[in-house]
Amino acid sequence: MKIVVFGDSHIPSRASQLPTEFIDYVNTGDIDLVITTGDLTDYSILQELSVPKIISVRGNMDYGDIPLEETIEISNFKFYITHGHIVGRGKYKKLVSRSKNYNANVVVTGHTHEPTIIVISDVLVLNPGTITGAYGGTFPIHDSTFLELNVHNERINVLLFKIINGIHISLDKNFCLSDKIIRDC
Repeated sequence: MKIVVFGDSHIPSRASQLPTEFIDYVNTGDIDLVITTGDLTDYSILQELSVPKIISVRGNMDYGDIPLEETIEISNFKFYITHGHIVGRGKYKKLVSRSKNYNANVVVTGHTHEPTIIVISDVLVLNPGTITGAYGGTFPIHDSTFLELNVHNERINVLLFKIINGIHISLDKNFCLSDKIIRDC
């Protein structure tokens, strides 16, 4: 399954629109699922994406009937999805602890505007950063970034993309699940 993960667009308060390169990539990339990590602030931007399914969570700058947390099972992985503000900015260990209540082995979060791909206590933690490069957190300027996950059985390939004069792969990592433990592979 091919999944695109993005968030923290802060449209229209901190950015005017999704990057056109990103929209084109999603709409022509045979994407099965889009996961948004919150703080989109204007959820009508999702209408620009032609994908079979979108899962969204509410960030601290969002309003409306959007859940704070979601879980989804994909292949042999259980994903816990949240913006992250419910435990504090960048408190990944707390999110991992919270994810254990859902028996999740992958945490998808946002809020920091900084892309993160790490394993903590056998749980893969993924943060796509900010899709628009919106300011936030402790840094005034960020790169525009998003993640693509290719999930198959007990493997996840994670691609971190940066949008700077086009879309470029910034990081390519593989993770394997063995006896409910996630490791680099």
